[in-house]
Amino acid sequence: MKKKQITSNNNTNEAFSTNEKTFFHFILSKENRIWFILSCLVGIVYFFISNKLFPFPNLYPDSYTYIECANKNILVNFRPVEYSKFIIFFKQFSATHTALIIAQYAFFLISNLFLFLTLLYTLKMSKLAKYALFTFLFINPIYILTSNAVLSDPFFSSIAVIWVTVLIWLLLKPHLLLFVLQLIATLFLFKLRYHGIIFPVLFTITCFFIPYNNWLKTLFVALNVVALFFIVKETTDINEDQTYTRTFSAFSGWQMANNALYVLQNKEVTIDTTAFDKLDNNRFKDFAVYLKTYLDTIKNPIASKLVNGAYIWNEASPLKKYLLVYLRKHEKEFFVDANNQISYFEIWQLMGPIYSKVGQEVIMQHPAIYFKNFIKPNIAAYFNSDLEAYQEYCTNKDTIQSSVTDYYHYSNIKIEKKSKETYKTLIAPFPRLFLFSNILFYISLIVYLVVFWKKWNPVFIKILALFILLYLINLGFISLLAPTVFRYHIFIFTLLFPISLYMIDAIVLKFLSNKKAPQ
Repeated sequence: MKKKQITSNNNTNEAFSTNEKTFFHFILSKENRIWFILSCLVGIVYFFISNKLFPFPNLYPDSYTYIECANKNILVNFRPVEYSKFIIFFKQFSATHTALIIAQYAFFLISNLFLFLTLLYTLKMSKLAKYALFTFLFINPIYILTSNAVLSDPFFSSIAVIWVTVLIWLLLKPHLLLFVLQLIATLFLFKLRYHGIIFPVLFTITCFFIPYNNWLKTLFVALNVVALFFIVKETTDINEDQTYTRTFSAFSGWQMANNALYVLQNKEVTIDTTAFDKLDNNRFKDFAVYLKTYLDTIKNPIASKLVNGAYIWNEASPLKKYLLVYLRKHEKEFFVDANNQISYFEIWQLMGPIYSKVGQEVIMQHPAIYFKNFIKPNIAAYFNSDLEAYQEYCTNKDTIQSSVTDYYHYSNIKIEKKSKETYKTLIAPFPRLFLFSNILFYISLIVYLVVFWKKWNPVFIKILALFILLYLINLGFISLLAPTVFRYHIFIFTLLFPISLYMIDAIVLKFLSNKKAPQ
């Protein structure tokens, strides 16, 4: 009787028609104990090899900011400071970076193992496909390379994979604990990187298809919204207390103005400054007028067809220049410390809302140009991403910066040339591999849908639909709002291959079974 319930298509447990064991007992089976031991052994070996090749973590300008925030316990900065709290926490276990890097790599191993075992449990795969999947998830050097960096990417990417795997379980075999895990993972994702807003959006849509109590699903959607609301409110309050500007993310304002400048690179485009006449605060119009005059009279020194964040950071950017203009005009409004110094970060924060409003207005005035100059090249960049922070080991410097050596107490600060060369060799292929993974996914998806048009695997179709929805939401969010770089795609890269592999495996097995069938 039990067997019939499991295999019935009308039962909510139809997802597990090929496996009568509970997931716990499945994990403890001999084959999966071997997978577990192998993944741990590979992880240990990889870590020691990495530690030998790269004695220092990979450091990027953002890394110094995160370490400074951790060292001085800074509550708000240019980017979210949640990762700095991770740095502080793991600093308790080792004086150097070792505990942090171990934790980052361990999170990758745990998330990949959770995904690996979930797919083996829910889907039938050939032995060869299992070996290929294991190789990708555990022998792939991208995880140890990205783990060995003082950046939020390792934790964000691994938690994102855990989040997606939890959502797979919610679709197939929902449980109250899974809803709680989803909520906790969402909070970490959003606090680590505001890109995390895509996950509660996906969860809300997915809830319509989760076979569970509607009131409870509604409650957890509401809890996601309320939790994010309080995070936004808390961050806004801290920003106002620390920098006297009430804003959630000044960086998003700078980003919006950066994006708008790609519209204004077109000489035929201008700003309609009258749109700001209706606003009580004339600071928006002042900046719009400055921007219009600047671009009309001065050749744009950093104009580029390649979408990036140059207008945020480059000193030749009109955004940087206007910050100084604004400071001279409103100098008396800013707080002066005991050394008669005005905080640059305070001014930077204040510019955020101004830049955000003007940037939005420019984009709304010229949506077609925005698509042509920003979205279209950004989509192209998505599939051929810049390595950016991973381009060079420690940005190709010869020594470690003093702020890092002071925090982690390094006795030796020299970066070996061999480490830099080895790192570049190992990391270089991955943008192309990401492009290849996308192409492989599209081809295998089309072939799979054609071959199995009349007889889809209902379990895999749910997983596939979830992934496609995540893929499109993520692609849309990045393409519309932020210049894309490879490190933003690591969690998508992790998920792309298993989905494609299963479809290829199913197609090959179908072809072989037809070939063996009697004529």
